[in-house]
Amino acid sequence: MSKNWNCLHRTMTLVAVFAAVASVSPALGQVTKTYSVTHNISLTPGGNILPTVAAFHYQHAYVADTSSSGNCQEDLVAPPDSGAAISQPAAWQPYGRDELRRRATVRNFGPTGFATDDTTIATIAIPATGLASTPFTETTAPAAPPPPPPPFCDSIATATSTIQVDPFTAGGTITGTISSTGLATAAASAARQTRKAYAFSMAALTATGGRLLRNGNIRMNRTVRDQASGSAQAMTAGIRDPIEYVVTDLVTLEVFEGTLHAVDLDVTTHEDAAGFVWETDLVDILAGTDVALVIDQDNALISAPGYLELRTQGDVVTVSNDTGVYEGVLPAVGTPLPLTFALASEVVFDYDLGEFGGHDLEVTLTFSENGEGDTPSDDPFVPAVSEWGVLVLALLVLGAGTVVVRRRSGKPAPA
Repeated sequence: MSKNWNCLHRTMTLVAVFAAVASVSPALGQVTKTYSVTHNISLTPGGNILPTVAAFHYQHAYVADTSSSGNCQEDLVAPPDSGAAISQPAAWQPYGRDELRRRATVRNFGPTGFATDDTTIATIAIPATGLASTPFTETTAPAAPPPPPPPFCDSIATATSTIQVDPFTAGGTITGTISSTGLATAAASAARQTRKAYAFSMAALTATGGRLLRNGNIRMNRTVRDQASGSAQAMTAGIRDPIEYVVTDLVTLEVFEGTLHAVDLDVTTHEDAAGFVWETDLVDILAGTDVALVIDQDNALISAPGYLELRTQGDVVTVSNDTGVYEGVLPAVGTPLPLTFALASEVVFDYDLGEFGGHDLEVTLTFSENGEGDTPSDDPFVPAVSEWGVLVLALLVLGAGTVVVRRRSGKPAPA
């Protein structure tokens, strides 16, 4: 009786232990990350010149979802000079992330490092008659009732770049709009199932001309929205929008390049309804949002230099620096979230890249932006740290049960 009770006790203990393991792996609710970045751009050259204008765009969307029928995996990017979807290039990191680089290029990277050099994905030549608002979109295929044959995806990702340019003439102002929007939704899943969605899009305009483009006036108005909804899990996004220049001296063949103005924004949301919004001259940072915002236009080539750096962590402002045209606009260190403060959505300045000895020049100005949404990945094969202790306990109990069985098997059978 005692021996049978011991075996039953150990069996019940194992059941309880493994139930405890399951209990620390709860089902995961749906999470969504959305972004919207828009820039209205105005460039007035310093002389009577008709620049060559071009546009660039790139979209990347993927899902990896073991909670869907057929273990759905889908990874789509925009190919060169097209808006149609293709599979991610073989040389790129499987289900990697992207980063906006110099001169409207993109670099792809993943857990093992960068997979590509800076790459131009899709280019559009813009005529002087302009370009009507044109969207370019990549969307992973969601499930639709009735569901298609597996595999199909409960999660979904969509990345869109939109470009518009008004007609322009020699000596006139070039105006246009670039926009990067996207959505990444990781569907609800049972415990210990992987689900991940990712969206990245970029758009850019360039103007290239001769010596008369070396100076002029730039006006740019922006709207930035990065928001999360669903379960309280960390979700990240990186947003960039530099204004860059490249000057080639056609006499010495020297190349000079740099940045006139740049915004770098990293947003990590930790709660449902967290996020960052910058529009109509106001910034809103919601509770549960870690932000690293840097505006760098601290150089002698423009008429309105300044620098701004704001960081939040743990629902409080941890870094607050502002100089030049941004002096006095930021809340003080220690200010709690949520918070709202005034920050001009429009940047305006004259620029002068220099004389270059009166030499003939080729000058290119690049206006670029990106948006990004990245939802969690829950690896079904790697226990969380808090689960290891429970698993070790289970193995110890199982080992004890094995020893008892061996001892019993070594005894002679009763007569």
